[in-house]
Parts: sequence; C-alpha cells; structure tokens
Amino acid sequence: MATVENFTPLNLITDQTNDWKICIRVHINWRKTYWKNPNNASSLEMILVDQQGFKIRATTDKQAMTFFGDTFKEGEHFVLSNFRVGKHDDDVKLIQHEFKIHLTRTSIVRKSPAFVIERDVFRVVSYDDICQMWRSKSNDIVDVVGKLVEMHPIRVTRSKGVDTKSLEFQLKDNSGQKIRCALWNGHATHLHEYVSALDDAMKAKVVVFIHNCKVKEWDGAPQVSNLLWGTRVYINEAVAPIELYNSELAANQDNANVGDDNSTAISIGVNLTTNMDKFTKPTPYVLEEASLISEASTFVIRGTVLSIVETDGWYSYKCCICNNKVTKKFCVDTETVILDCVKCNEVEDVYPMIRLTLRLGDKTGNVDCVLFDSQLANMLNKSVNWLNTRAKNCEDPSIYPAEIQQLKHKKFAFIIKLTTKNLEFLNSGLTVNDVTDELEVLNALDDKLRVKEDEYLMLDSTPVSTTPVTLKVPKVEPLSDVEANNSSWTPSTVDNKRKSESPIEDGNSDTPVGGTARAIETLKIPRLEEF
Repeated sequence: MATVENFTPLNLITDQTNDWKICIRVHINWRKTYWKNPNNASSLEMILVDQQGFKIRATTDKQAMTFFGDTFKEGEHFVLSNFRVGKHDDDVKLIQHEFKIHLTRTSIVRKSPAFVIERDVFRVVSYDDICQMWRSKSNDIVDVVGKLVEMHPIRVTRSKGVDTKSLEFQLKDNSGQKIRCALWNGHATHLHEYVSALDDAMKAKVVVFIHNCKVKEWDGAPQVSNLLWGTRVYINEAVAPIELYNSELAANQDNANVGDDNSTAISIGVNLTTNMDKFTKPTPYVLEEASLISEASTFVIRGTVLSIVETDGWYSYKCCICNNKVTKKFCVDTETVILDCVKCNEVEDVYPMIRLTLRLGDKTGNVDCVLFDSQLANMLNKSVNWLNTRAKNCEDPSIYPAEIQQLKHKKFAFIIKLTTKNLEFLNSGLTVNDVTDELEVLNALDDKLRVKEDEYLMLDSTPVSTTPVTLKVPKVEPLSDVEANNSSWTPSTVDNKRKSESPIEDGNSDTPVGGTARAIETLKIPRLEEF
C-alpha cells in the first residue's frame, strides 16, 4: 500500500524550523542579474504555489542556481524538503508572505504528479482599485487586464550608449474605465512587435493581461508599470484572466447600447529620443535667468554642484495610511522610540520619501534644485530600490551617504518642469524632472549659454550711468586758531558761532575749497543746507 505523504500548506511556513516538506508548482521564475552587469545572473528567483492556491517566494544562491540548472521550469511540479526559511524583507514584495524559502545545493528536489489548483492565483484589480492604491501610496503588486484601446509609438531613449525602450498605452476594463499603462524594455518590445504584425481589424481585438505590476504616478495621475523582475505580459493567450475578460465582454456586448465607444487609437511607430534631443530641445537658461522664472514652463539649466543644502536631511518618512510626515519620538512610558504621524499618531507602516536639495552655480549666480528618488537615482547611477534601502538602514537623515557627498564639484544638466503645483514651492528650489552628466550634452549647452553668461558678466561690470554729474558742494572756511585748539569743539558749537556760506554752484572751480591749504582735520565743517 502506497504511503500518503503529508505536505505543509505554504501559508503555514515559518522560520521556526527548517523541517518542512512541501508540494508545489513553479508559478513563475526569473534570473536576478547585477545592476551594472545584466548578463551576469546572481540568483534564481521563483514564486511557488501549492494545491490550495497559497504562494511563497523562493530563491537560490549562485552556486545552487548553477547546480540545479534548468530544473525549475514554469508549470513543473515538485516536492521540496531540506531547505532554509528566512524573512521576506525584499523592498518589492510580489506576494505578501512573511517568509521566503532559500534552496541550497543540499536541498532535496524531486518531481511530483501534476495537480489542479483549487483557487485563482491572480489578483486582478479594477480602475477604481488602482486609483485607491495611488491615493494611499500602496506598494502592493497587482494584476490588470483589459482591451487595448490606445497605444503610442514605442519610445527609445539613448543615453550613454544604452537604449531604454518604453511603451505607453491604455487598457479598458469591463466597467468601461481606461487604465493608463507603461511597459519597459523587453516587455515594451514584446507588445509592440505583437501589435505591429496585426491588421487593423485584429488590432481592435487585442486583450492584454499584465501579471505582477506596480501602481505609479505619471503626470499627476495613476499608471501601472512592469517591475524590473517578475512581471509577465500575456497577449490574447489562454490564461484565466483573459478568458474571463472575454466572456464578460461578450455578455456586455449583448446588452450594449448602439452608442457605446469601441474605437481604438493604436500607433505602431518608433520614436527615437536621445539625451541630446531631450536636453537641447527646451529653452536653456543661465542660473540667474532661471532664478527669476515665475510661470509654468519647461526649461534646461546646467551648473556645478557647489554644496548640499542641509535642511531636513536627504529623506524623511511618510505614513502609508495618510501619506503625512512621520517623525521619530521617544516614548517615556515604554522607553522606546516610536513613529509618530501628525494625523494617525503612532504608526508602524511607513515608507521613505527621498528628497535632496543641491546648490548649483555658474558664472551668473546660483540656484537650489530639488531632486526626488528617481532623479537622484539617475544622478547617482543607482536604482530607486538602492536609495530606499540606504534610507531604511540610515538612522539619521542628516548623515549623507558617500555617493551623495561625491556629487560636489561635478557638473550636470537639469530639465526643470515648473507646474502650477510646484510653483507654490519655488522658495525651496527648482524641481528637477531629469538629469544627465553626458559630456556631449554639457558641451552643447555650454556653447548655447556661453554668450548669455558673457552678457550677464558685462552687465554686472557696466556703470549705472556714464553722464557727468555736477555736484553742489558747500564752501568750507578754515577754523580759527582758537577753534582748532579747542578740544571740546563739536560741529554743533561751530554752527552756533558761524553761519554757513552759500553753496558753490560750480563744482569744477579751480580755486581750492576754503581758500587756503590747511590740514583737513582743522577745517570747520558747516551744516549742509538742503538743495
């Protein structure tokens, strides 16, 4: 008689022991690469799901990844044991499980018969859900599905010899609401090439399902975008969310009104944009000019980082519930440090808000510029996750990482986008929209701004007026010997003894003032009359 194995449901896995045995299916996997060396993988990452539909994150080190090779293919079923369990403390959590599995070369892995998962493993959200997540600054990872109703040309941005591709489009959910989306690099290419191969009739029937995406803000509105790792994009494929969407869409069309909008606006072109195009297209200003702008506009400045404006540090904490500022306070009752929100009082769930102010200088003057997470990450050639991790591990925001300190005395070009909203905060500095230190861009801006800088320097060195001015100088008489030797002499005593003479009308007279050449300290200073 065959022995029935007992497997632990994934939702019960903790780090209290490593004596677990689980039966799972590989939901998705990917190889995690180094930030500056994308061709070199550092680990194998997976999301595992059991028969009950519970999910958990799993990872291997580099040695175990090499040892297992291509064993863990998506959709394959396995029995796993002899693995370690640790805290799931990644910055981006694709699932909300508190713990994570660590597979090593000594872990026991064997194939398992396939099973049917008892519940839906996806988390499809609506447009209203996305808006709510955007308002609450939620970091949850979600899924979206909808009909492709609008697509812009794919944009290729070339910077430092590297091409970054992005594709903006809109999906319409079954409630008729449109969801703004953006895909990057491989995902952007995948969707663009798929749609490009279709005729016009089929382009109107494209349904896209994005599994594991994040909600971000773009131009003051919510937008969903793929993650660096772990996102899957399905187009007209036989996956549950697309099949459910199509069935609901068919039912809705049976009851649809004739006037319903089913139009699409899909463009399959390619827009190639380089940093040279991006930074030389807006109007360039010297810093003196930029400091005087008080209307909504987009322009470019360039300058050298003179200093870090050390006001409130380089980050602060915000409340995940209300998005207000959180400060650390010492609680006398519990003798512990608590996180205090101005609205919610004591809180636990917070996120770092990166904000750095730099003082830039050029030949005409200096201005303060404010950078947030993505702009500062670009300036440092780091990721936003790197910044957030450094902020979480830094107890004092007034202590600046060495990478930030090293920005001093370096030259950059900045795109400044003044909107009606950030015009209210001009006293804090100009808000940076994009930044680069490419030599080609800086040289082009130097050529454009050199004449302006020279004009400002000439203006500063030019006298206010070159017209000769005739001064009306009063006549001054010498003091008497008595007055000169009187140590108690003051101008007021002289005024009581003498009347001042009428002022000389011509200040160019060759006659010495006072009539005699005596030491200046012995001259009587009369009261000056108003001219």
